[in-house]
Amino acid sequence: MVSWHSYQQDKLRLFCFVMFTVFLSVFLIGPTSAKKNLEISYQSLPNWVLDASVPDTNEKRIRAVSDGIYHLIDDTQIRIGARGADYFLRTTQKIIDRSGLEDASQIQLTFDPEIDNLVLHRVAVWRDGNMIDQTATASVEVMRRESELEEGIITGQRTAHLRLDDVRVGDVTDIAWSLNEKSSYWPGHFFGKYALGWSVPVAMTRLRVVMPRTLELNTKLSNGAPNHEETLENGARVLTWATIDPDPIPSEKDTPKWRKHWPAVQLSTMSDWSSVVSWALPFYDVDSSLPSDLAAKVDAIAASSADPKTRATKALWLVQDSVRYTSLSIGVGGYRPRTPAVTWKSGFGDCKDKTTLLIAVLLRLGIEAVPALTDTDTGRGLIDLQPRADAFDHVIVRADGLGKPIWLDPTGSHEGGVIPYIADQTYGFALPLVAGQTQLQEIPAPTPDKPTIDVVESHIRSDNGVEIAIHTTYRDDEANIKRASIADSSLSSLEKNEIEYYQDLFPGVKQRGELIVSDNRDQNILAIEQNYFLPATAPDYQDTITSYQINAWTLGDLFDTPDAAERKTALALPNQINRRHVFKLTTPGMRPELPDAETISSNAFDFNRVSTRNGDNAIIEMSLVGKTTILEAVDVAGYRNDTERLTNLSYEFIDLDDQFGFVGSELFLIIVGLALVGGIVSLTLAVQSLKSAEAIGTVSGSFRPMSISKFLVMSISTFGVYLFYWFWRCWRRHQQTEGVAISPFWRAFFSIFWVFELFKAARSKAELQKPLWLGVIVSIGYFLTSLTSAIVEQFDVQFGISSIAAIMGIVVLIPVVQQINSANDRELVIESGRYNKRDWLAVFCCLPFSIVLFVV
Repeated sequence: MVSWHSYQQDKLRLFCFVMFTVFLSVFLIGPTSAKKNLEISYQSLPNWVLDASVPDTNEKRIRAVSDGIYHLIDDTQIRIGARGADYFLRTTQKIIDRSGLEDASQIQLTFDPEIDNLVLHRVAVWRDGNMIDQTATASVEVMRRESELEEGIITGQRTAHLRLDDVRVGDVTDIAWSLNEKSSYWPGHFFGKYALGWSVPVAMTRLRVVMPRTLELNTKLSNGAPNHEETLENGARVLTWATIDPDPIPSEKDTPKWRKHWPAVQLSTMSDWSSVVSWALPFYDVDSSLPSDLAAKVDAIAASSADPKTRATKALWLVQDSVRYTSLSIGVGGYRPRTPAVTWKSGFGDCKDKTTLLIAVLLRLGIEAVPALTDTDTGRGLIDLQPRADAFDHVIVRADGLGKPIWLDPTGSHEGGVIPYIADQTYGFALPLVAGQTQLQEIPAPTPDKPTIDVVESHIRSDNGVEIAIHTTYRDDEANIKRASIADSSLSSLEKNEIEYYQDLFPGVKQRGELIVSDNRDQNILAIEQNYFLPATAPDYQDTITSYQINAWTLGDLFDTPDAAERKTALALPNQINRRHVFKLTTPGMRPELPDAETISSNAFDFNRVSTRNGDNAIIEMSLVGKTTILEAVDVAGYRNDTERLTNLSYEFIDLDDQFGFVGSELFLIIVGLALVGGIVSLTLAVQSLKSAEAIGTVSGSFRPMSISKFLVMSISTFGVYLFYWFWRCWRRHQQTEGVAISPFWRAFFSIFWVFELFKAARSKAELQKPLWLGVIVSIGYFLTSLTSAIVEQFDVQFGISSIAAIMGIVVLIPVVQQINSANDRELVIESGRYNKRDWLAVFCCLPFSIVLFVV
């Protein structure tokens, strides 16, 4: 038996031996060389590769260089063989300044160990015309970096991180490597798309393809890509596309991903889309039987409804809600779906797994369905591609026999809408995988007829503050997005964000009651109710209500204003836009000025704003409807102006303390019209009075004579108060001399109705009689100017209209004064032009107040 002490000694001796071995490995043998990494091999340049010398820099291009790096060579060479393709790649960069040191001295090479062998050929630094070879010494670390892991996608790809030593400003780095296919997803076929233009200077870009003479390779050029040169080398066809020192083509923000504007070459051995269908169909030939528990759920759907649209919708929700999205796209797993039974049992799957599962469920429900290949980013651009199998990154379902093809995405979540209320897919085009399919099929996605976001805000003002109620309705895809957003966060988080938004608009606003969410998933309508109160005791309350902001947050920031009006590329726009935002204002006793009606009709969208009023209630309605999802470059300049207008018109500041305001400017126009008519009449009569001498009668008799100059001075200086006194004296004298039964006070008080009678009575006694039509004009002019003055005074309208109207009302009475003077004794008229002490006292006391009233 071995003793415990001996056992411990043996363990100690073993430990010392191991540590000694490690010591020798580290300090005597040295660190493990990059060549020891079994995933990377090192070889000289392949004999089929055509090397290129490093070109000189073009000093005229230096100003266009970014990040301190001048790209000299971008070289891609491909050899197509029976087992697949070998790809040779080379990048050569010159470091112009300090900012380029980090990026130029390291590079990341991505490869898939399931199908590729990574081979390093050259890692070098060129300095003063001499090459410093670092192929054997450069540090290389291979890592598994799943860049799409957060999206639930696992690819199994590796990243070789390569770092050079002793790199300086002015050096040229030169790295060349190959990816050699050891297996292929599409045996016997080859395809790819390669850019031949950059947004920064590049001295040389080359694509060189070496292939068997018998191979049929379809090509498609775009955006001015050059034609190829063809040669024969060692019995193989060689196609070469090259650009030498091309002009940089700057990138632009929000260019559609399927409308890249750099020159490009598409290559494919597939001549039409039917070749892609033939390649893909065998992958989806899997066992479609369902496990018993899933079959029971499907049978329950069938029992609940005989309507195939309802059945299809419930099947979609079952797959979306029960199977989480995870993609194990490793090797052939990136193209071959798992069986429905495996996907259901594991509880996860990617697009092709969930598509196959949904199709199996639909078939059990008696609904025909097929898989369809599409692309999440460039689906609308599929129609412009050379047919090839790698054009897609997504699979969806086309369900048939439901009145029209219905496109379903089983990878969605929290979607609503029983067919036909289901939101349209916006991928643009798809390739259904059905025998005989030769063309891509368009996925219609028209603009919805009803607003997908419909907001009604009610703002009710009282002495205590402002009640604010917001009702927001989401439909179609907007309901799906909002439903998912609420599920991902929480109602508390949503409440917090909303109250913070309204607190920014209205400082001191408080929430009243909880935020309420109601969801009709069958019709795909989600509604949110919010209630707030802005108390009159809130900080800066008076400033807030006099500059009360209404902000259509659903509209203003939807269409971004491009950075530049002159654009080279098309502009991507939002999809399926139909939104409405309504503000209802209740302001008892107030008439705030409302925004004018505005319309924007552009190539991209239609915007409309309308304001209406009914008593204390006002409505401001704004609507926005999109017209297209892509705008050509020539239309961007006008669109830029339209988006700026949209931003400005989507919010306004309203004075809730305004007692009048101009309701659509109608009343303002009426006031101005009345003032103009009165002004024209007054000016006409004033000119006439200046042309004729003041008539002074010789008959002693009725009414109160007054010189015109004194009449104007006394009336204007007292701001019209003297007019009442003058009218009263005239009717009182007429009552005394004629013995008529009248009330001088009430005739003076309602003078606007008795001006013509006064003119006619004075005319009957006058020596010089003016025509009756003149009295009619005087009466109308005095009525209009008095009415104008009364209206603007009532509602406190500025612009000096009240003062102007009051003066015109005095001037228009000059013919009446003349007619009265003609009906009185000459000496009495002359005497009436003199000022007594009471007159001077009235002028002295009233004139300062009159001046203030006229100015204000």
